[in-house]
Amino acid sequence: LPVNGLITRGEYATSSPAHFSAAAKEISFTSLKIKVAGHCSPKDDALSLVRWSEPLNGPRKLSLRADANRAWDLPSALEFVEEAKNANSSILSILEFVEEPLKKQVVDKKWSIIDQVIALDNFWNIGEIHYALDESLADLAKDCDYNFGNIAADLRRL
Repeated sequence: LPVNGLITRGEYATSSPAHFSAAAKEISFTSLKIKVAGHCSPKDDALSLVRWSEPLNGPRKLSLRADANRAWDLPSALEFVEEAKNANSSILSILEFVEEPLKKQVVDKKWSIIDQVIALDNFWNIGEIHYALDESLADLAKDCDYNFGNIAADLRRL
């Protein structure tokens, strides 16, 4: 399996993208995952993402992934997307997805995978950035008491 690079929230403000890019060539990263959200504004996160994307566009292109860990509401997630596009219109060519951009979607005091995916699809339809699931799959497993038949049934309803 290919190894992905990881830049944590604190690291992307203090580390050098050029230094990381050189290290990535030695280790053969295929993509770089950057933790965003939670410590600064969506605009600052977008600008950091763009700053990290620039050295990755060399001869050996790396893809970029952002992980928001369910930190944003829809307006904040869309602000992140717009600020990233405004800072570098080609960001979409290397950004594979934003992992779990939206807060846990609770309707009538209950979370469901369907409500979460509906909200994420809305994010995709407006922002045109792919999303990936992570915490939502863990929540689904827990809600289904780790019964994989029930998990599969819920996923088929999507």
